[in-house]
Amino acid sequence: MKKKAKNTVLLSGVYKHAELEQFFGSKMAVKRAVAAGKIDKISRAFYATPDVPSNRAFYSVIKKFYTGAVISKRTLLYHYKLTTDQPSSIDIDVDTGSKLRNDTDLISVYRTKKIFSTTSLEINSVKLKGYSVERALFEVLHFEKKPGQLTSEVIHNFLANHKYEPATIHKIAQKFGKRGLELASLIQILAGNKK
Repeated sequence: MKKKAKNTVLLSGVYKHAELEQFFGSKMAVKRAVAAGKIDKISRAFYATPDVPSNRAFYSVIKKFYTGAVISKRTLLYHYKLTTDQPSSIDIDVDTGSKLRNDTDLISVYRTKKIFSTTSLEINSVKLKGYSVERALFEVLHFEKKPGQLTSEVIHNFLANHKYEPATIHKIAQKFGKRGLELASLIQILAGNKK
């Protein structure tokens, strides 16, 4: 009985070390492939073929290995241009019951019960799941206990570039309790001042 021929060409994309070890045959062979430029190490746990730009590779890792994850926190605020502060890693939310681990310097994983108001996003040509722009406003609650500079910047940029719908904001705010309602009130006050 003939053995099936092993795929000899590494397809374009992102990989975990274990996948590459199986493809190349050993850990040492993976090291040699990296040294020879056949594969690029993009973080502690992930690799990409050289044809994949690093900024796209990072998000491709999330799409392939972090299914169900939602782009969140500073990454989302930056994506929506609500802040100019570029994050050092990609922030994702996963459900509290998720078994996904924060096993890389590339991705920060947050567990939450507040995954709702999601939408489809495209970041660096990769389709992912993220929160709506209105839901993204409430990510500032993670960083500031009381409204500060980040909250002010995010609300100002939101009101300057997006349509303010009080009912939508209020509905989302209720899920965040007292702090969410306080943020919704602040948004309403600043929206009124803008007119």
